Amino acid sequence: MRRGFPEAEFDSGDVLLTEGERTGLLYVLIEGEVEISKSNFPVTTISDSGAMFGDMAILLDLPHTATVKAYTHCRVRIIQHGRDFLQSNPLVVYHLAKHMAVRRMYGSTNYLVDLNQKLCDVNEAIRGAISHQFAAISVLPS
Repeated sequence: MRRGFPEAEFDSGDVLLTEGERTGLLYVLIEGEVEISKSNFPVTTISDSGAMFGDMAILLDLPHTATVKAYTHCRVRIIQHGRDFLQSNPLVVYHLAKHMAVRRMYGSTNYLVDLNQKLCDVNEAIRGAISHQFAAISVLPS
């Protein structure tokens, strides 16, 4: 992976990829932590060495679906022609697909757990409001 792929460093806050842009670039995280955001809303941070960014845009031939920003100081490898690289490296594509499957599995699970917690919180708030209303009604004079 090292041959022909330049290394770059980014400081905290530097943008690697911008949602909605097309670059054809594929980034491989060497060290540090990046933040993924959609519509300016932080979604997650990733610090796994070897994690790739820009892959979805390349595979789906779309603009970048999220913004990737250095959360801490980061070192990455930049693959200029991401599509060509992926087409000529099936083993990398296999590992990328495996990583995407894990991301999807844990992302979906975490999302559902978070959604369930929010629904429980809303349910509790509604019960409290209803209980408060009944208490107010019961003290009214007849």
